[in-house]
Amino acid sequence: MASAQVLQQPQQPLSLAAAMSSIPIYASPAPVPCPPPHQTPSVPHAQPSIGTGTASASGKREPAGGYTFAFARVKGELCLVQVSSSTPVSALTPLDIKLFRHEFISIFRFAGARTLHPADIAIVEPIDERLTKYEEENETVFLARGVMERMRRLSGVGVGGGRTRYAPAQRTRQR
Repeated sequence: MASAQVLQQPQQPLSLAAAMSSIPIYASPAPVPCPPPHQTPSVPHAQPSIGTGTASASGKREPAGGYTFAFARVKGELCLVQVSSSTPVSALTPLDIKLFRHEFISIFRFAGARTLHPADIAIVEPIDERLTKYEEENETVFLARGVMERMRRLSGVGVGGGRTRYAPAQRTRQR
């Protein structure tokens, strides 16, 4: 009788289903302030609010409209995307996503919809619905401060806004 051998495979990026199922519903240890609504720009940050999703029988919140926000690497670039949660997860099934471009501090605007092959996208980190505010009429997304910090860490952007430098360039004077 032959025994089955278990081979360990190298760790791959999370699949869409694994990434979405790993979103903890009430996992944040402290409330993270959400960005203000577009109509009240004088308020620095509003308190977190309950998202517009609906609770399912399992107790998990389903995203409104069947979409969830996530940080993803699309063809090597870190992006904010909105992924359809109704798309069946398969290595051959194309994914319908909405891409958002970074506009100002924690504001992102809709840049376009794409259908991508799963090899072209890797979900890096799903974003809890309660930490986003999506205004569909303006196609604008506001992210909480903590989410923006995680995005900066994931993208490798330093405090000064540019890429981090390890050593200053040496200059020599020509005579």
